[in-house]
Parts: sequence; C-alpha cells; structure tokens
Amino acid sequence: MDTIYEYPNDNYYKFIIDNYREGNIEYLKKLGELSNHSGYRTGEVIYEIDLNSGSKKREVFKDILFLNGKPILEVE
Repeated sequence: MDTIYEYPNDNYYKFIIDNYREGNIEYLKKLGELSNHSGYRTGEVIYEIDLNSGSKKREVFKDILFLNGKPILEVE
C-alpha cells in the first residue's frame, strides 16, 4: 500500500523507508556520502528488530539532499 504524505519533508522519510525495505542500503549510504553539503549534518539510523528471535540490525547513513520528492543527486 502506498502512503501519500501531505508534507514534502514526509516524502523524504517515505523515500528512506521504501529504499530500506527494498534492500537498497548501500544506495542510501552512497547518496548520503554524495550529499556532502556544508553546515550541520545529521545522520539517519534505522533499527530492525525481530521480536521472535531477538535479533537486531542497525543501519546508519548521512542525511540526503532531497527536493520535490526525490534526491537532488544520483548515484552512478
């Protein structure tokens, strides 16, 4: 089911979550590295916890330059 968010900033998080669910972790990490903008940078962290087995997974990448529902830069 596709979620439509009212505010553009929410589309950023939809983009992140959709790519994570599709297994595009390296893509997100590369986009974060390419988005080497000046100023204060934040990091994005996704935790995946399997409640049945207790296993935990943590993915970390830098924030991505994002405008009009898509990243400004693209990974080649």
